[in-house]
Amino acid sequence: MKKTKALRLSTRILILLAIIILGVSLYNLFTFLSSAISSETFGLNLSKNESTGDWLLSFSANPRNNGFLDVSLFLEITVLDPNDRIVATDSKYVYIKAGGSQSFSITLTIPAEFFPGGDLQNAKGYFQMKMSIRTLGDLIGLTQIMKIGSGGT
Repeated sequence: MKKTKALRLSTRILILLAIIILGVSLYNLFTFLSSAISSETFGLNLSKNESTGDWLLSFSANPRNNGFLDVSLFLEITVLDPNDRIVATDSKYVYIKAGGSQSFSITLTIPAEFFPGGDLQNAKGYFQMKMSIRTLGDLIGLTQIMKIGSGGT
């Protein structure tokens, strides 16, 4: 009888501890998201190399982790043609300590042949960004995939 009560009590304590850990981890993720995602934190620049006709897409970031647990951030940017073949891709993985920040940048070179007539507005394809944020030793996290299409003219 005493073993059964001890088992029940230890099970309840473990469940309560798991709920607390989940709550703390989710709080940390949302604290990171609310402080890291702003116009001052991220920058996107698109420029054309006039000598080759290629386009350079530069993404820079300096996210800050205002949470009390460390966070890992994975970001992948991909440019796809209309048949979902990869035209250009790059990714970064950064580890941000609690209360710290980590700057990084991603640069894609998009070939001129992707742009008919060298005009950006005539390009057909997709811009895809995958962002994964994890905490608590990468046990708990969120992943977002955003895909934007362009039909050109």
